[in-house]
Amino acid sequence: MDGSEPTTSIDACDDEASLVYLASHAVIEFHIRPTTVDKIDFPDRIVVDLDPPEGVPIAELRRIARLTREVYTAIGLKPYLQTTGGRGFHIVAPLDRTAGFRLVRVLAGDIVALMAASEPDLLTVQQRIAKRGGRIFLDVNRNGRGQTFVAPYSLRTRPGAGVATPIDWSELARATPGGYTIASTPRRLARKSDPWAGMDEHAAAPGEARERLDAILAEVMPRGQRP
Repeated sequence: MDGSEPTTSIDACDDEASLVYLASHAVIEFHIRPTTVDKIDFPDRIVVDLDPPEGVPIAELRRIARLTREVYTAIGLKPYLQTTGGRGFHIVAPLDRTAGFRLVRVLAGDIVALMAASEPDLLTVQQRIAKRGGRIFLDVNRNGRGQTFVAPYSLRTRPGAGVATPIDWSELARATPGGYTIASTPRRLARKSDPWAGMDEHAAAPGEARERLDAILAEVMPRGQRP
């Protein structure tokens, strides 16, 4: 969670009173872990963050979001989509909490390594900005223990007050990362149900996804190039 100094922290924010408390301490952005307090060492989300540099056409970013969806689906994960309120999209899938952070983080890393190998001129997994060469960064750092990603419906501390917004895949053709704002989101929520409702009903086993991904890697990538 981002706010003014000093940093404000509570054990869990899961009711209206906690939100009001944090708002009174000038918290604007809310960031959540890919896990929940009752089983904190076992992620219930896997996240790929598409982080484009300036100048990437929105059509290309949308295409890469769809590519990520294809890879998720191929290994048995149910993909959900979120605008970040900033520059990119999050592709998120629910997990059944049968694996720890290490397996999930490596799984996410191998998913994006496969994608980057398929389009090396457009995609990268390079951590250092100077080495990305103007390519879209496939960020999976948010899958580590203690890491966070922006919460659904959180405001962003950016010009225009964008809102991180879950959307249906059918909306992607018209969506932009910062297209939903503090002004438009209440109208959206008044007329449309949450696209992420019922997400946990589709939770997948990370171990099974790992096996499916390994089979794909064995087919499409030479042994020396595998993650």
